[in-house]
Amino acid sequence: MLILDQLGIKISDCRRQGYDNGADMRGIYQGVQANILRVNPKAFYVPCGSHNLNLLLGDIAKSSTQALHFFGVLQKIYTIFAASTSRWDVVKRHVEKVTPKPLSETRWECRFDSVKAIRFHVRLNNKLTIEILYMVRKINEFEFIASLIT
Repeated sequence: MLILDQLGIKISDCRRQGYDNGADMRGIYQGVQANILRVNPKAFYVPCGSHNLNLLLGDIAKSSTQALHFFGVLQKIYTIFAASTSRWDVVKRHVEKVTPKPLSETRWECRFDSVKAIRFHVRLNNKLTIEILYMVRKINEFEFIASLIT
């Protein structure tokens, strides 16, 4: 509440609250929602629609073997680059605006562009070479490409 006061935001003007469904934020008896409602009973809590949709998409993806495979490949790509600062530097040098990210239950940010940096990494050890060749083969499969565009 102190920060809102410092920013000049009046709780009395608030008509709605929306959070990511975390219990600490939306608690009926304690938490941010309860504190704001005590000051302004018109500031009703409304669950975040985007967050709910992302959770739903996550559950749907878990029910599809094709989706599990697709996101598993994306996670492996992230793991390969994140495991080494030199490989991460390759990503930063060659891929603008987009970098591989770990998969999240609530964020759907993975894009095909995030895997382009693989081709720029030339000095590979044998184990990494095998892993990357496996990943390239998986990325070139019809199911993976179809998942990217659907």
